[in-house]
Amino acid sequence: RTLSRLFVFPRGPSRILPRTNFATKQAHLCSSVRASSSSNENDDIHRIFRQKFISDDDDAQLFECAKTFSARDFTDIISEYNPDILGRKKKNQAKLGKGISGRALSSFNIVLSAFLENERYAEIERVFSIWQEEFERLEPDLVSVSLVVTALHRTHDIANVERFISEQKSRLIKRPNKKVSKKKINVNKYERDNILPMDIVFEDNDIIALNKTSGVPSTSDPAMPSVSEFVMAMKKDDSFFSLSEMNGMDARGLVHRLDKLTSGVIVLAKNNVAHCELVSNFYRRKTKKVYNAIVNGICSDEQGEIDFPVDNREAYSKYAVLERLERGSASLVEILPRTGRKHQIRAHLAHIGHPLVNDVMYSPKKIQKMAEKSMVVQPHSSAFFLHARSLELPHPSNASKMLKFEAPLPALFLAELDRMR
Repeated sequence: RTLSRLFVFPRGPSRILPRTNFATKQAHLCSSVRASSSSNENDDIHRIFRQKFISDDDDAQLFECAKTFSARDFTDIISEYNPDILGRKKKNQAKLGKGISGRALSSFNIVLSAFLENERYAEIERVFSIWQEEFERLEPDLVSVSLVVTALHRTHDIANVERFISEQKSRLIKRPNKKVSKKKINVNKYERDNILPMDIVFEDNDIIALNKTSGVPSTSDPAMPSVSEFVMAMKKDDSFFSLSEMNGMDARGLVHRLDKLTSGVIVLAKNNVAHCELVSNFYRRKTKKVYNAIVNGICSDEQGEIDFPVDNREAYSKYAVLERLERGSASLVEILPRTGRKHQIRAHLAHIGHPLVNDVMYSPKKIQKMAEKSMVVQPHSSAFFLHARSLELPHPSNASKMLKFEAPLPALFLAELDRMR
């Protein structure tokens, strides 16, 4: 309509618009379009930050806005919808509630990520600087610190990276768990129990990738040493070996987790810079994970997608049926999770009516009874069968270099498949 009005010639003897009038109207039109676009963009950004959680579709829109928005633009909007985080930290002041701090942290982290995608590294530093000065009540988490480290690392200012990590590390490290600290590991005992040795899939100066044994917890457990504790015991004769300390001594090197009974590929960082780079990659979904699982029931579909929230957060997975195990009334499936929620695969498989065999937490009693009746053979083990088959991610020292780690199915998993075929 605006263009129509612009090109309507006036009635009267002269039917030619003066050049000056046309230029003025054209400039006014362009200004109006820009203002309208900017207004719509602002409305969308405000809508996004009003939400409790930011969806994948909104992520893409934020990344686009981060091409033109400044650090101050974003921090002003965050403060508008999170007023409790404003101001300096006062002595004996109550901590922010988990809901308030979680929402605010999510907002800051997605903004840092959006600037990172657009390679606006200076704006990332400005966001963090404003955060430290004006939002003292909100403590940055490991993801926030990792995103800033990634930006600093991209500028090749190693001294600045190390300085920043040194400043932030003390805030992140929690007090060690007294119940699990100073635990002595009897390597021989765990070798007899087939827990050790864990196969080393890959190792260089920055990372070590392992094939984790089922039964080993990712984090410290009073009943069993963690992955990092086992690795340190396995490498005790290597005086140059170390793991990052961004998580403290209880979970050295740990950048992602597998459930205690899940086997397969797990990656640990050997230094703090690599640790932050890996955390940043997992948060920004630069990784590709593939799992194998034995589930209850014969799956009718060959493949499918699961869009079902976990812990009130959006979660997505793809799956494909590799084999139908008639005697065990079960199926061997491959799962590719796109998001990384806690217990996501277990919850998603249960949601489509095919929970993991022996997964008591996510198997309704009705499904368990039906599965037991239809099985010609019963599961030989009380553990569930979920295996992290492969993991792809960028190398922490060279983002253009992709690494792929693979772990073959463990002997117990293969034996169970043979029994159920």
